[in-house]
Amino acid sequence: GILGGALSSDQDGATFKKDLTYKIETMGCQMNLADSERMEGQLQSLGLRPISADEEKTSHPDLVLLNTCSIRDHAEQKVYSYIGPHAKRKRDE
Repeated sequence: GILGGALSSDQDGATFKKDLTYKIETMGCQMNLADSERMEGQLQSLGLRPISADEEKTSHPDLVLLNTCSIRDHAEQKVYSYIGPHAKRKRDE
């Protein structure tokens, strides 16, 4: 299912099984910032909430969104360095 089974569907639509958090990391140009804001609104409309700095000290967000630009090589290369720790955490869970 959506987000690895964190959502279930019923007759009224999708309902959450738990309180889901997200973190958005934006790299690249100003357009990416606008896109991240739009995606954040969509995530919140689905019931997700941003993880707080305090929560992030002891846990990880359920969803990590890395928004980058493939036109600017520096931003594209930067996202690859961000993927490593998240991929390791996913493998370890």
